[in-house]
Parts: sequence; C-alpha cells; structure tokens
Amino acid sequence: MKMMGEQDRAFFEPFWRRLAVLAVLVAWLAWEWSNNETFWATLVGGMTAYFLWAYFIAFPRISAPKAENDKPPPA
Repeated sequence: MKMMGEQDRAFFEPFWRRLAVLAVLVAWLAWEWSNNETFWATLVGGMTAYFLWAYFIAFPRISAPKAENDKPPPA
C-alpha cells in the first residue's frame, strides 16, 4: 500500500480540513443510509472508517521547527 505523501500530509495538517472532510463523509453516509442504499452506504462507511484511521488515529504529526530564541537559558 502506498504511504501518504508529503503533500497529502501538509494539506491535511490543519485539523479543520480533516474535520470538514469527515463531516462530508458522515453526511454522505447518512444520506445513502436514509435512502436504503445499502451498497453505497457500506462503501461510504468503509471510506469513512479508513479516513478516521488514516487521518485521525495514525496521522503523522509535523513538528514545527524551533526558533533560536526558544532554547532554555544556560545553567
């Protein structure tokens, strides 16, 4: 399986973007389920579950580079 690229990671770094995509997936899942489309609901449910795992649980955090003045004072 291909790992997430640097561009994907950078795009989804802001938490609000991941929440927005998750909201769209959940709304789509609810729409398909309410219309008794079990095939599409199962497919979108799988996509939602994968997105939750990949972008919330196993998402690699990008650590911000520290500035020079963030160093602790010498003892």
